[in-house]
Amino acid sequence: MKGDFSRWLHSSEDNFNGVLHQQGRVLLDSDWNAQTQITNNWQDEAARDAFGPGVAAVPAEERDSFKVANAEVMSNGQVKVTLSPGRIWADGLLVHLKEEIISYLNPPEPLESNSDDKAAVILEVWREEINGFQMPDELIEPALGGPDTTERVHTAFDLKLLRVGPDRDCENILADLKDDLSGWGKLTVTLRSPNESDDECPQSEKGGYLGFEHCLYRIEMAEVDDDDSPYFKYSKFNGGLVGRGDFQSGPGGDPSMATITITGNIQAITSLERDSFYMEIIQEVNERYWHVIFGAEVTLDKGILKVREVRLYHEMPFGNVFFRLWDGIEKVTEYIHEEELCDGINLKFSPPADNTIYLPEDYWTFSVRAGEIGNPSPLIWDQPPQGIHYHRVPLAILQWGTPLSISDCRRVFGPLTSKKLCCRYTVGEGGDCSTIEEALEKIADKSRWRGILGGEICLLPGMHLTDAVISGMTNLTIRGCGLKTWVLSRSKNAEVPLFRISGSMVVTLENMTLSKPGGTAIEVEGCQHVEIKDSYILAYKHAIEVGSTAAGQGLSERVPSWVGIHNNKIFMLDRFGGDTAISIHACDSSIDDNMVIVIPAGAVAAGRGAIGDVGGEELIDECNENADAIEERVQVAYLMNSIMQSSSDSSKIRNPFRAHGGIQIASGCERVKVSRNYIRGGWGNGITLGSYLETDGSSGEKELADILATIYGIRIEENEISYMGLSGIGTPQKNLLTALSTSDDSLIKYITGYGILSGIVEDLAICNNDIHECLRNIFDISNNTLLSKSMRNLVMLRGEGGISLGLCENVSICENRILSNGRDHRDPVCGIFISAASQVDISRNKISDNGPIDVTIGDEAILDLHPGFRGGLVLRQVIYTPMNIDMSRFASSADSPLRSVIEFISDLGGYAAQIHENVIRQPVGHALIMNALGPVSVLNNQFRTDFSSNANQVKGSLLGRIEDCAGVVFITDWGGEASLDGLMSGKTKLSPLDFTKGNIMFSNNQIRFGADLIGVTSQFIATKDDLEFHANYSEVMATGGILRVNTMLMACYLRAANNRFRENATIFAKVM
Repeated sequence: MKGDFSRWLHSSEDNFNGVLHQQGRVLLDSDWNAQTQITNNWQDEAARDAFGPGVAAVPAEERDSFKVANAEVMSNGQVKVTLSPGRIWADGLLVHLKEEIISYLNPPEPLESNSDDKAAVILEVWREEINGFQMPDELIEPALGGPDTTERVHTAFDLKLLRVGPDRDCENILADLKDDLSGWGKLTVTLRSPNESDDECPQSEKGGYLGFEHCLYRIEMAEVDDDDSPYFKYSKFNGGLVGRGDFQSGPGGDPSMATITITGNIQAITSLERDSFYMEIIQEVNERYWHVIFGAEVTLDKGILKVREVRLYHEMPFGNVFFRLWDGIEKVTEYIHEEELCDGINLKFSPPADNTIYLPEDYWTFSVRAGEIGNPSPLIWDQPPQGIHYHRVPLAILQWGTPLSISDCRRVFGPLTSKKLCCRYTVGEGGDCSTIEEALEKIADKSRWRGILGGEICLLPGMHLTDAVISGMTNLTIRGCGLKTWVLSRSKNAEVPLFRISGSMVVTLENMTLSKPGGTAIEVEGCQHVEIKDSYILAYKHAIEVGSTAAGQGLSERVPSWVGIHNNKIFMLDRFGGDTAISIHACDSSIDDNMVIVIPAGAVAAGRGAIGDVGGEELIDECNENADAIEERVQVAYLMNSIMQSSSDSSKIRNPFRAHGGIQIASGCERVKVSRNYIRGGWGNGITLGSYLETDGSSGEKELADILATIYGIRIEENEISYMGLSGIGTPQKNLLTALSTSDDSLIKYITGYGILSGIVEDLAICNNDIHECLRNIFDISNNTLLSKSMRNLVMLRGEGGISLGLCENVSICENRILSNGRDHRDPVCGIFISAASQVDISRNKISDNGPIDVTIGDEAILDLHPGFRGGLVLRQVIYTPMNIDMSRFASSADSPLRSVIEFISDLGGYAAQIHENVIRQPVGHALIMNALGPVSVLNNQFRTDFSSNANQVKGSLLGRIEDCAGVVFITDWGGEASLDGLMSGKTKLSPLDFTKGNIMFSNNQIRFGADLIGVTSQFIATKDDLEFHANYSEVMATGGILRVNTMLMACYLRAANNRFRENATIFAKVM
């Protein structure tokens, strides 16, 4: 601070908290000023500790304060920045802005508004003094005759623009804003040594300070127009000699001939009996700070200051101005060796080399005492400037481009009295508790004895070891700090999860990072209203297991309900024995916005430096029986590198995987929604519908009931599923073939004979999903692994690929994209496969390139196909009667023999299958295969087959041989006219065939057969009832071979009209 002070001393390290005045004692200016220094220092440090260093903190009641509302690059290269008014705490200093301001900033380099450059808007804050003559209307008391009394401390601020790199943001820019004093110029101040002079004066012989007044000297860098060398100015009054005067420029506006007639503080100036000074004229800039606009060496003549030599000229002053007078101005280069400045005071500056910084207004102060009072020497020894201390905070990051992007760096805070502090206990270093278990115990005690329900546990950043059991609790939240909070196993026991939640209600786990590389991270049993969200999870068996999902393990007596699993990032270790990432047996629950990835076994370990150097291979080593025991830093490094690898190029993904992966909805689930998840990798399905056995194949009644439990009300929407070993959405296949070969249970043998080991799925909707690059497991007979053998056996029982369902009722599959599943065309691949279902609606799907043709294979081997189910849409059996109807209830009644039949028929619905508005292109195999029992409509579809195949089903079956006759479309319907004679006569043994119609409507479809291997017909459609074949376009584009007939239709009642048939091949008949 400049001012006529006797001394300026204060250090926060002294722990002084105030100034106490004693009666009858002299009150010094330094005492008064010390109190101001103590107060300001306490306020600044308290605010900085409260809001954080380098933070632009804005009160909530004025949340738009100092907000960067707009920024644009002007034609002159300046950047125009608009700020909103208000107040802000900048690195602990309070700053007010009365009204909206527009600043024109000079960027460090030219910026273009259409570039990709980034720049930070920086608020720079510092403290400066305001003398009474600077603001005489507010600070000068006219009744005293016009002298200045005290000064004010003013918080000044300005805006700066800083170009930043593409990786810079509001957090990591803070280090760039701090001044590095190591490069600043340094000053040494000493006093004359004794006997340096031949002067006869005794004072000179003693050396030291030779002045006759006690002074506070100020050495300050001066802003001048000379760029050759830095200058400094000096004052024995600490720059406190000031005044006001009327500025008059010279002839023709010449500043070098200007005069200033002193009007304020003239007595103090003229009483010094000096005739020369260095003068600076200072002007306020937009009520933000005061800035020197004119500097000159002047002479004093009868109350008039006359310019002798101009040193700084920013603009021409005018009118009544405020000025500051210095004792003189000198070049720094003249004092790089110790030289006397005046009165025995010697200065020595460090040379102003290229790496030495001297900035205007940097200053040093020191006090000297005259007479017999001794002065220490050196007064200053090789020190950088004492100030000005600038506090800088980022207000916003500007991303130039079209449009401009403004990232707000300010932080809004509310008053402490209105804070809704949710954390009852904090856990971690410096927290209320040292462990999660300790915090849970305290909450349980308070809930038990004080009637307080639950609470929130906040995990501080750092490592937390736990095997927490949350049992019988209500309204509990455990929250962390994302990737800053790591939760790992305490016991290192693979069978013990990190969190086991049982018998509790309203429990939330959120925003933490969990690592359980030896087992399951979170288990939930018998709970209601549980949420797991916003977390990163690394696991081996399950990341999250809700209820028991495996038959043979005993399903929970109390099924969890209202479970939400949201917005988690889940990474599964690719090890044998690894299960589904999320397994759920619950009601009224949702799984949405999660990322579920199996990290390929070699992908992360290959990232040497990030994980390879710390032994990450141990986590995926099959010989390591307990990965939980691996040291924490390895787990942390592996998960962090997994996160980085999760967005890697998909071409690096190599199947087969060793872990199952994906999401499992267990048998018995009701009303579960799975939406907007990203699922990638694993040997199993992306989403599995049903439970699987965890036994040796023998199953008791309890286990069989569990496995065949009906699944109700499932919604699978807007998911992206890729790189699964089996289907994107499918049925449980784990231990299926083992059960088929080893079980003695006749029902299990019957069901598994259809490739199914699960119950019925009722009310199933699969919509708006993107399923691609699934069915990546290897079929090739040359590969003799257990997985390849199982795959070859499996596809002889059922189709796999995009969507593969078992037993279903009331199914809607709409608006999905099912593309490029299967390794290549030689593997049996289905876009959609359903074993048996009633009332199926398949509409507006795009099913294309499933089993993509590998053009690198030679002509002779290109049709060397592996046997099994293949096709774009394969409906093995669809009916329109409910699948679980007890037919015995239709026995005739003497009162009303038809009543029960009529009631049943009215409940049936109107169709077995609706196939509408789909685009299906199948490289090899049929575009559509359907065996139906009930009304069917196939409308407005596009069907295309590139190569027909005779390798679809098991050889020797009648149906397989018939299907081979058709190339693109194969439909049979076994329903027909129902006779009621038997019902009228009291017939009791009824079947669906007794009252099921089989009418087919096939209209407005486009069919294209582009094969070189020609069968009997492009289309085969047969029914025992009515067939409407209308307005279809059937094209055969084969270039060789003989096609018997374009389209073959069979029905009791047939109408075919307005169709178009086109062939390039030899054909015997258009329609038969």
